[in-house]
Amino acid sequence: MLAVDPRGAEQRHEVAVTQRRIDYQPQPDGMGSVVAFLPADGMATLRAALGSAAGMASADPSDTRTVDQRRVDALVELARLSLATGRLGGSPAGTPLATSHGRRPLIQVTVPYASL
Repeated sequence: MLAVDPRGAEQRHEVAVTQRRIDYQPQPDGMGSVVAFLPADGMATLRAALGSAAGMASADPSDTRTVDQRRVDALVELARLSLATGRLGGSPAGTPLATSHGRRPLIQVTVPYASL
């Protein structure tokens, strides 16, 4: 399609970029899934970063996680560092996170007293 209609392909890409999003779905057994619809260059960037983090973790012979497990853990760690520091990626130069009532976002788990 690109060779036949390069301008049309560019226009379709511009429309598709406006539809980028992330969908979150709860899954059984206390799990969840995240599906990102993003431009190919953003996907390649995410893949490279998570792959690099997974590769560094694999250097530890006591680490028994699979590559997929290390990638997921790296993604969660990025989010955890962001929330802990109030800056995207956990870096002082990162984009500040939005606050609610002057406070950073936090995760709160409520457990019934009977369950404790």
